[in-house]
Amino acid sequence: MGSIDQALTRAADDRAMCSSAPIYCLPDELLIKIFAVVLALDCSDGGHRPLITLGLVSTNWSRIVFETPSLWGHISSSHSDEENRAAIRLSKGYTLRVDYDDDQLEQGGGYEAAFIRSASQEAHRWQSADLRLGNNTLPLLHDFVTLAVPRLEELRINCDRVSEAVLEGVSIDILGGGVADRLRHVMLCDFPIPWNSHLFARLETLSIITTLAFLAPTTDEITAILRQCPELREFSLIKPGGDEMRVPAATLAETEVVHLPVLTSFGLCLLNDEAFNRIISSVRFPACTKFDFKCYRPASSIISGGTGHLTAVLSSKIQSLLNISLILTPRGLDLVGTRGPGNSRFSLFISHTSSWEDLAQLIEHITGSIRWPPVQASISCQDSIPFLQVADLLRRIPSITKLNLIGHSDRHIALLSQPILNNGRYEWVLPNLEGLYLEGSAQNDVQLLIDFQAKRQEGAGMYRGDGVPLGLPTKLETIYVSGPFREKQLDIGPFYTALQELKGEDWDGNLIN
Repeated sequence: MGSIDQALTRAADDRAMCSSAPIYCLPDELLIKIFAVVLALDCSDGGHRPLITLGLVSTNWSRIVFETPSLWGHISSSHSDEENRAAIRLSKGYTLRVDYDDDQLEQGGGYEAAFIRSASQEAHRWQSADLRLGNNTLPLLHDFVTLAVPRLEELRINCDRVSEAVLEGVSIDILGGGVADRLRHVMLCDFPIPWNSHLFARLETLSIITTLAFLAPTTDEITAILRQCPELREFSLIKPGGDEMRVPAATLAETEVVHLPVLTSFGLCLLNDEAFNRIISSVRFPACTKFDFKCYRPASSIISGGTGHLTAVLSSKIQSLLNISLILTPRGLDLVGTRGPGNSRFSLFISHTSSWEDLAQLIEHITGSIRWPPVQASISCQDSIPFLQVADLLRRIPSITKLNLIGHSDRHIALLSQPILNNGRYEWVLPNLEGLYLEGSAQNDVQLLIDFQAKRQEGAGMYRGDGVPLGLPTKLETIYVSGPFREKQLDIGPFYTALQELKGEDWDGNLIN
């Protein structure tokens, strides 16, 4: 009996000590925020089990957990029916987040119908709905989309698991064709809806993904949607039937322009040339700072077609940047910069699925006439990126101040050490270069760098054209070399001596006698 009394005494002492811990002294409002973060970060898909665990810690925490409706505003088909009913009860009149995925059903035997029935009864509380359907559950969608959802702000419908035979001929007017006053964010994947739906009236973000050709909207239907969205801030159109996207017979000059004054993010992926040109020529986006163009073939019509407006927009925006980080890899070109008051961010990403020459042609077309601000460039000199394309890009961006060459060859180093004749005078390829970073250098690259330094010191026996020796570029200060040998940072002053020392090292960084 004494041992039990001692255990109870120790437990009481532990509770007294814990109750004075800092976390137990926090106000309820802050604890609620902490609990919400814990629930959001839980990746086990255990539903509200983390909340129940927190509620077992103390009487006070139990009170907070089970009397705070906002913590229970989530029901999902991956949770048990009992747990969803408890969440509906404990969330009281608070808004609900509804997730339905027929591949993650917790139970079988008609559970999906029971879930939809219980969720539908609370449709007036829906704040967001994420529905992913299969062949067997597509008919249930009618039960969802005809509901009155006055508080709905976000809607995602994904039918990518539904076969073409089931989808063909299906037409569903979301929310009965009415306007959802609070709806701001929509993502639709392979969803057969009338493209003149009023669903889009007050949207801020819209993403349309279409992998089936017969579901792909025409370019006129896309521009009609955009015309309904004056408040749209983010738009992406992904794989709309690929080359099957239909472009009505009309010239670019006849296309009615759509103005999107607050659009900040614009993405077009997997469009054919004609569709890309038609949409680009139809949209005006003066405030856009994020562009994502991917996986089309830019070699022909995109150069001569609708990119005139796009080129002007991008040129103007790039020239207004304070600085630029430019990354060129076999995947494409990624350009990020800051601009204006508060250093707001600007980004441009272009990738491809055809030849690298096509991508280079588009890059040259978009950026060829730009007056570049200071640029920090990183280039992966892989076999899939031809040397001539890299050389051409470097020649067209003379404002590069820092250059990182990854997997380079002796030709890339030689390019930097050979002056070029420009309007009767010799110039270095990168006259403003301050730092050169060579990753993956081989031992023989050190000798090339020695030759590179020697040529720059001598000016290669050339003159600018006004009698002044070409000499060293005055801004080059540091060359950083890394490879199988020890990494070295070499100051430009004693550069030649440092290179000679580096040349005398073996692959492990040990000096060779």
